[in-house]
Amino acid sequence: MAALFSCIGRLFGGDDKPSYDLTEEYIGLRELMLSLNDKHVPELSGKYVRTVLMEAGGDRVVTVVATADGTASIYFSDGGGKLGFGREAKVRSALLSFIETAEAQLKHMKKTDKFPVPKPGETIFYVSTSEGVFTYSARIDDLVYKRDKLFPLFYRGNDVAARIRIIDEKQQQQDESESPVNMENSESGE
Repeated sequence: MAALFSCIGRLFGGDDKPSYDLTEEYIGLRELMLSLNDKHVPELSGKYVRTVLMEAGGDRVVTVVATADGTASIYFSDGGGKLGFGREAKVRSALLSFIETAEAQLKHMKKTDKFPVPKPGETIFYVSTSEGVFTYSARIDDLVYKRDKLFPLFYRGNDVAARIRIIDEKQQQQDESESPVNMENSESGE
């Protein structure tokens, strides 16, 4: 068991146990996004920025991901998420803006090979490039109130998340309205 905690600690950038319970699915998706390259996804060939992750710590970690191949997702450290968005024009334009802003903000980031999850009240950005992964962390309040120089990246990431949530909610409402139970009720006049 000690070996397992040691391995998880190294994966997330330290020997300390993460402050959140992280599901295996979350760990796997996060690791994949941080290591994504053009061997995995040929559409990334020739792209300098491949993946941008914005992770915010609260009751759980929420990770917003945008990839240069046009995919956007949200993962939750305690399981689940909203995966594979980006085909919709509004999400796609937001994720491309998120990636462009991340590339412009690289000058404020440092290269890393450690990937800890954020502490409560903290946001960590990870930008995977053809030269490695770059990172930057800040207090959420400083980003919200524009007291930190990376606030534009924070707002772009939140725009991606908001657009995913809107589309996901619409899809759920549509699925509910098309369910057999609702169709039976509408046919019987209820």
